[in-house]
Amino acid sequence: MKRLLVSIGMLLAWPAVVAGFACAEETEGLPSGWKSYRNDEHGFQVYYPDDWEKMYPAGAIVGFRDSQVDEFQENVVVVIESCNGMDLEQYVAANRENLLLIIPGVTISDDRYIEVQGRQGHEWIIRWTLEGVNLKQKQVAFVAHEKGYSLTCSASEGTYSEYAYTFNEIIDSFVIE
Repeated sequence: MKRLLVSIGMLLAWPAVVAGFACAEETEGLPSGWKSYRNDEHGFQVYYPDDWEKMYPAGAIVGFRDSQVDEFQENVVVVIESCNGMDLEQYVAANRENLLLIIPGVTISDDRYIEVQGRQGHEWIIRWTLEGVNLKQKQVAFVAHEKGYSLTCSASEGTYSEYAYTFNEIIDSFVIE
């Protein structure tokens, strides 16, 4: 099966496309084997595994992908967009509606509110098929400073459990300033 390098988060980067990329810096004092990405323009910081590659997919601020390749290259993508005054509940409802419209056959499960770094957020798991590969994704959304922040963690259905811990650690490290 051919290697899929399509950034799934990009496909879910809802209609708004955020222009420009901010500079990132590597910082000290991180968990062993992890790097830090800090984006001052959009006011967030996140950690990712040292052996993962940073990427800049279209429609996203930044992404990180496992350097090992199998049938699908597992990744986490950060998308930020204006939420036009919506609160978290409204933003989640709009994004759920968009998911159902733009991805044929998508199913949504584990739909719940969460808290990360003291900030209220929302998380759900989606499943769908892209080019014959069954995908499982965890999406987490936050609203702050009139912006919607979304992290999409993607893996093939067969490897998702191997990446679940890493995905959770990345999400748990996400700080909006």
